[in-house]
Amino acid sequence: MKIRHRLIYNTLELRNLEKELEKRLIEFNIPHDKIPLPNPNEHIVAFEIEEDHPLWSYFAELVEKQQFSDFYDTIFSHEEIFEAQWSRLIPLFERGYPQPQGTWVTNPPTYSGKCRCGIYDEQIQPFRIKGEPKMGKNHFMSLYWSYTLFALNDVVGKIEANGMDISTVPVHVDSKLTVSQIIKQIVAARPFPAKMSDLNELKKSLCSICGIEKYLPHKRGYMMFEQTLLDDRFIYHSSEWFGDGGSAFQEFIIPQKLAVLVLENQWKGVRLKPIEFLR
Repeated sequence: MKIRHRLIYNTLELRNLEKELEKRLIEFNIPHDKIPLPNPNEHIVAFEIEEDHPLWSYFAELVEKQQFSDFYDTIFSHEEIFEAQWSRLIPLFERGYPQPQGTWVTNPPTYSGKCRCGIYDEQIQPFRIKGEPKMGKNHFMSLYWSYTLFALNDVVGKIEANGMDISTVPVHVDSKLTVSQIIKQIVAARPFPAKMSDLNELKKSLCSICGIEKYLPHKRGYMMFEQTLLDDRFIYHSSEWFGDGGSAFQEFIIPQKLAVLVLENQWKGVRLKPIEFLR
Protein backbone atom coordinates (compact mmCIF):
# COMPACT_ATOMS: atom_id res chain seq x y z
CA MET A 1 0.00 0.00 0.00
CA LYS A 2 1.32 3.39 -0.99
CA ILE A 3 -0.08 6.89 -0.57
CA ARG A 4 0.49 8.72 -3.86
CA HIS A 5 0.17 12.50 -4.17
CA ARG A 6 -0.22 14.58 -7.30
CA LEU A 7 1.17 18.00 -6.44
CA ILE A 8 0.60 21.14 -8.50
CA TYR A 9 2.08 24.59 -8.07
CA ASN A 10 2.32 27.91 -9.90
CA THR A 11 5.89 29.12 -10.45
CA LEU A 12 4.85 32.76 -10.16
CA GLU A 13 3.34 32.17 -6.71
CA LEU A 14 6.49 30.35 -5.58
CA ARG A 15 9.02 32.60 -7.30
CA ASN A 16 11.42 32.47 -4.34
CA LEU A 17 11.41 28.64 -4.42
CA GLU A 18 11.17 28.02 -8.16
CA LYS A 19 14.84 27.23 -8.80
CA GLU A 20 15.19 25.08 -5.70
CA LEU A 21 12.06 23.07 -6.56
CA GLU A 22 13.21 22.52 -10.13
CA LYS A 23 16.65 21.43 -8.91
CA ARG A 24 15.19 18.87 -6.47
CA LEU A 25 12.82 17.41 -9.06
CA ILE A 26 15.66 16.94 -11.53
CA GLU A 27 18.15 15.70 -8.92
CA PHE A 28 15.77 12.93 -7.81
CA ASN A 29 14.60 12.11 -11.34
CA ILE A 30 10.97 12.92 -10.56
CA PRO A 31 9.00 13.22 -13.82
CA HIS A 32 7.07 16.48 -13.95
CA ASP A 33 4.96 18.44 -16.40
CA LYS A 34 5.70 22.11 -16.94
CA ILE A 35 2.70 23.77 -18.53
CA PRO A 36 3.23 27.29 -19.96
CA LEU A 37 0.75 30.06 -19.20
CA PRO A 38 0.08 33.28 -21.15
CA ASN A 39 2.61 35.09 -18.97
CA PRO A 40 6.00 33.87 -20.35
CA ASN A 41 7.47 33.91 -16.83
CA GLU A 42 4.72 31.73 -15.36
CA HIS A 43 4.19 27.97 -15.49
CA ILE A 44 2.07 25.32 -13.82
CA VAL A 45 4.19 22.41 -12.61
CA ALA A 46 2.63 19.04 -11.78
CA PHE A 47 4.20 15.79 -10.58
CA GLU A 48 3.50 12.67 -8.55
CA ILE A 49 5.31 11.54 -5.42
CA GLU A 50 4.68 8.82 -2.84
CA GLU A 51 5.00 9.23 0.90
CA ASP A 52 7.89 6.76 1.16
CA HIS A 53 9.99 8.92 -1.19
CA PRO A 54 13.00 10.62 0.50
CA LEU A 55 11.75 14.03 -0.66
CA TRP A 56 8.22 13.63 0.66
CA SER A 57 8.87 15.34 4.02
CA TYR A 58 10.18 18.40 2.15
CA PHE A 59 7.11 18.66 -0.07
CA ALA A 60 4.72 17.75 2.77
CA GLU A 61 5.81 20.91 4.58
CA LEU A 62 4.89 23.00 1.54
CA VAL A 63 1.55 21.20 1.29
CA GLU A 64 0.91 21.99 4.95
CA LYS A 65 1.53 25.67 4.20
CA GLN A 66 -1.01 25.41 1.33
CA GLN A 67 1.59 26.38 -1.24
CA PHE A 68 0.77 23.30 -3.36
CA SER A 69 -2.49 21.85 -4.58
CA ASP A 70 -2.53 18.27 -3.33
CA PHE A 71 -4.57 15.40 -4.79
CA TYR A 72 -3.82 12.07 -3.16
CA ASP A 73 -5.03 8.48 -3.16
CA THR A 74 -4.04 5.03 -1.93
CA ILE A 75 -2.53 2.55 -4.38
CA PHE A 76 -2.76 -1.12 -3.42
CA SER A 77 -0.64 -3.94 -4.81
CA HIS A 78 -2.16 -6.95 -6.57
CA GLU A 79 -1.01 -9.10 -3.65
CA GLU A 80 -2.93 -6.96 -1.16
CA ILE A 81 -6.05 -7.19 -3.31
CA PHE A 82 -5.69 -10.97 -3.82
CA GLU A 83 -5.43 -11.49 -0.05
CA ALA A 84 -8.45 -9.36 0.89
CA GLN A 85 -11.78 -11.09 1.47
CA TRP A 86 -13.65 -8.01 0.20
CA SER A 87 -12.72 -4.96 -1.88
CA ARG A 88 -14.17 -1.73 -3.18
CA LEU A 89 -14.71 -1.62 -6.94
CA ILE A 90 -14.32 1.90 -8.31
CA PRO A 91 -15.48 2.75 -11.86
CA LEU A 92 -12.81 4.72 -13.73
CA PHE A 93 -13.74 4.74 -17.41
CA GLU A 94 -16.54 7.22 -18.08
CA ARG A 95 -18.22 7.31 -21.48
CA GLY A 96 -21.12 9.60 -22.31
CA TYR A 97 -24.01 11.10 -20.38
CA PRO A 98 -27.31 9.68 -19.20
CA GLN A 99 -30.22 10.79 -21.38
CA PRO A 100 -32.08 13.04 -21.69
CA GLN A 101 -28.90 15.03 -21.15
CA GLY A 102 -30.58 18.44 -20.95
CA THR A 103 -32.77 17.61 -17.95
CA TRP A 104 -31.20 14.52 -16.38
CA VAL A 105 -29.27 16.29 -13.60
CA THR A 106 -32.30 18.10 -12.18
CA ASN A 107 -34.94 15.51 -13.06
CA PRO A 108 -33.47 12.05 -13.77
CA PRO A 109 -36.20 9.66 -14.93
CA THR A 110 -33.95 6.73 -13.96
CA TYR A 111 -34.75 7.20 -10.27
CA SER A 112 -37.95 7.62 -8.30
CA GLY A 113 -36.47 10.78 -6.83
CA LYS A 114 -33.23 12.71 -6.43
CA CYS A 115 -32.23 15.39 -3.92
CA ARG A 116 -30.21 18.39 -5.00
CA CYS A 117 -27.37 17.12 -2.76
CA GLY A 118 -27.00 14.25 -5.24
CA ILE A 119 -28.53 11.47 -3.15
CA TYR A 120 -31.05 9.50 -5.18
CA ASP A 121 -33.87 7.07 -4.46
CA GLU A 122 -34.61 3.67 -5.98
CA GLN A 123 -33.76 3.06 -9.63
CA ILE A 124 -37.07 2.51 -11.43
CA GLN A 125 -36.06 2.21 -15.08
CA PRO A 126 -32.98 1.47 -17.22
CA PHE A 127 -30.45 4.12 -18.11
CA ARG A 128 -30.69 5.54 -21.60
CA ILE A 129 -27.52 6.56 -23.40
CA LYS A 130 -26.77 8.02 -26.84
CA GLY A 131 -25.85 5.02 -28.99
CA GLU A 132 -23.79 1.93 -28.34
CA PRO A 133 -20.73 2.92 -26.27
CA LYS A 134 -17.23 2.86 -27.71
CA MET A 135 -15.45 0.82 -25.07
CA GLY A 136 -11.99 0.69 -26.60
CA LYS A 137 -9.95 -1.73 -24.47
CA ASN A 138 -12.22 -1.30 -21.45
CA HIS A 139 -14.45 -3.99 -19.99
CA PHE A 140 -16.33 -1.76 -17.53
CA MET A 141 -17.65 1.78 -17.86
CA SER A 142 -19.63 4.41 -16.02
CA LEU A 143 -21.47 7.56 -17.09
CA TYR A 144 -20.70 11.16 -16.32
CA TRP A 145 -22.94 12.52 -13.53
CA SER A 146 -23.68 9.05 -12.18
CA TYR A 147 -21.67 6.57 -10.13
CA THR A 148 -22.92 3.58 -12.11
CA LEU A 149 -21.34 0.34 -13.29
CA PHE A 150 -21.78 -1.16 -16.74
CA ALA A 151 -19.97 -4.20 -18.12
CA LEU A 152 -19.56 -5.94 -21.44
CA ASN A 153 -22.03 -8.80 -21.88
CA ASP A 154 -19.29 -11.45 -21.95
CA VAL A 155 -17.85 -10.05 -18.72
CA VAL A 156 -21.28 -10.33 -17.09
CA GLY A 157 -21.46 -13.94 -18.31
CA LYS A 158 -18.07 -14.82 -16.83
CA ILE A 159 -19.01 -13.25 -13.49
CA GLU A 160 -22.22 -15.28 -13.34
CA ALA A 161 -20.36 -18.44 -14.37
CA ASN A 162 -18.03 -17.87 -11.42
CA GLY A 163 -20.88 -18.44 -8.95
CA MET A 164 -21.98 -14.82 -8.52
CA ASP A 165 -25.66 -13.94 -8.18
CA ILE A 166 -25.60 -10.43 -9.66
CA SER A 167 -28.43 -8.09 -10.57
CA THR A 168 -28.33 -6.64 -14.08
CA VAL A 169 -30.47 -4.12 -15.92
CA PRO A 170 -30.59 -3.63 -19.71
CA VAL A 171 -29.32 -0.36 -21.17
CA HIS A 172 -31.30 1.62 -23.75
CA VAL A 173 -29.26 3.19 -26.54
CA ASP A 174 -31.85 5.49 -28.17
CA SER A 175 -35.20 7.19 -27.62
CA LYS A 176 -36.93 4.12 -29.06
CA LEU A 177 -35.59 2.20 -26.04
CA THR A 178 -33.51 -0.18 -28.14
CA VAL A 179 -31.58 -2.50 -25.83
CA SER A 180 -27.78 -2.43 -26.01
CA GLN A 181 -26.18 -5.48 -27.58
CA ILE A 182 -22.83 -4.68 -25.93
CA ILE A 183 -23.31 -3.83 -22.25
CA LYS A 184 -25.53 -4.36 -19.23
CA GLN A 185 -25.76 -2.36 -16.03
CA ILE A 186 -24.59 -4.18 -12.90
CA VAL A 187 -26.61 -3.11 -9.87
CA ALA A 188 -25.50 -3.55 -6.28
CA ALA A 189 -28.95 -4.43 -5.01
CA ARG A 190 -28.01 -5.27 -1.41
CA PRO A 191 -26.84 -2.81 1.26
CA PHE A 192 -23.59 -3.77 2.97
CA PRO A 193 -24.70 -4.94 6.43
CA ALA A 194 -21.67 -3.54 8.25
CA LYS A 195 -21.03 0.08 9.18
CA MET A 196 -17.80 1.86 8.44
CA SER A 197 -15.76 2.09 11.61
CA ASP A 198 -13.55 5.03 10.59
CA LEU A 199 -16.26 7.54 9.66
CA ASN A 200 -14.98 9.97 12.29
CA GLU A 201 -11.88 10.49 10.15
CA LEU A 202 -13.96 11.83 7.24
CA LYS A 203 -15.56 15.24 6.94
CA LYS A 204 -19.32 15.05 6.59
CA SER A 205 -22.28 17.24 5.76
CA LEU A 206 -25.96 16.91 6.59
CA CYS A 207 -28.41 17.76 3.83
CA SER A 208 -31.06 20.17 5.08
CA ILE A 209 -33.56 18.83 2.54
CA CYS A 210 -33.36 15.02 2.67
CA GLY A 211 -31.72 14.83 6.11
CA ILE A 212 -29.09 12.28 5.01
CA GLU A 213 -25.43 12.55 5.96
CA LYS A 214 -22.81 12.46 3.22
CA TYR A 215 -19.07 11.95 3.72
CA LEU A 216 -16.14 13.14 1.66
CA PRO A 217 -14.65 10.25 -0.35
CA HIS A 218 -12.35 7.86 1.51
CA LYS A 219 -8.83 8.14 0.07
CA ARG A 220 -6.26 7.18 2.70
CA GLY A 221 -5.47 3.56 3.57
CA TYR A 222 -7.98 0.77 4.06
CA MET A 223 -11.67 1.50 4.49
CA MET A 224 -12.50 -0.17 7.81
CA PHE A 225 -15.76 -1.93 8.68
CA GLU A 226 -17.27 -3.65 11.68
CA GLN A 227 -17.30 -7.46 11.60
CA THR A 228 -20.34 -9.02 9.95
CA LEU A 229 -21.52 -12.12 8.09
CA LEU A 230 -21.45 -11.75 4.30
CA ASP A 231 -22.46 -13.83 1.30
CA ASP A 232 -19.80 -13.92 -1.42
CA ARG A 233 -22.38 -14.51 -4.15
CA PHE A 234 -23.41 -10.86 -4.06
CA ILE A 235 -22.16 -7.38 -4.89
CA TYR A 236 -23.10 -4.96 -2.11
CA HIS A 237 -23.39 -1.19 -1.91
CA SER A 238 -22.23 0.74 1.15
CA SER A 239 -24.91 1.96 3.53
CA GLU A 240 -23.06 5.27 3.73
CA TRP A 241 -23.19 7.98 1.08
CA PHE A 242 -20.07 9.76 -0.16
CA GLY A 243 -19.44 12.78 -2.34
CA ASP A 244 -19.06 16.53 -2.38
CA GLY A 245 -21.29 19.39 -3.48
CA GLY A 246 -24.11 18.14 -5.69
CA SER A 247 -22.66 14.66 -6.25
CA ALA A 248 -23.29 11.56 -4.16
CA PHE A 249 -22.57 7.85 -4.47
CA GLN A 250 -22.43 4.58 -2.58
CA GLU A 251 -19.40 2.31 -2.80
CA PHE A 252 -19.51 -0.98 -4.72
CA ILE A 253 -18.19 -3.74 -2.44
CA ILE A 254 -17.25 -7.04 -4.07
CA PRO A 255 -16.07 -10.45 -2.77
CA GLN A 256 -12.58 -11.84 -3.19
CA LYS A 257 -13.52 -14.19 -6.02
CA LEU A 258 -14.76 -11.31 -8.17
CA ALA A 259 -11.66 -9.22 -7.41
CA VAL A 260 -9.49 -12.17 -8.45
CA LEU A 261 -11.51 -12.52 -11.65
CA VAL A 262 -10.94 -8.83 -12.47
CA LEU A 263 -7.18 -9.08 -11.91
CA GLU A 264 -6.61 -12.45 -13.57
CA ASN A 265 -8.54 -11.41 -16.69
CA GLN A 266 -6.90 -7.96 -16.64
CA TRP A 267 -10.28 -6.32 -17.05
CA LYS A 268 -9.98 -2.57 -17.53
CA GLY A 269 -12.15 0.37 -16.59
CA VAL A 270 -12.19 -0.10 -12.80
CA ARG A 271 -9.85 0.07 -9.80
CA LEU A 272 -9.88 -2.18 -6.76
CA LYS A 273 -9.19 -1.20 -3.15
CA PRO A 274 -9.27 -3.87 -0.43
CA ILE A 275 -11.20 -3.22 2.77
CA GLU A 276 -10.53 -4.51 6.28
CA PHE A 277 -12.65 -5.50 9.25
CA LEU A 278 -12.16 -4.77 12.93
CA ARG A 279 -10.83 -7.72 14.90
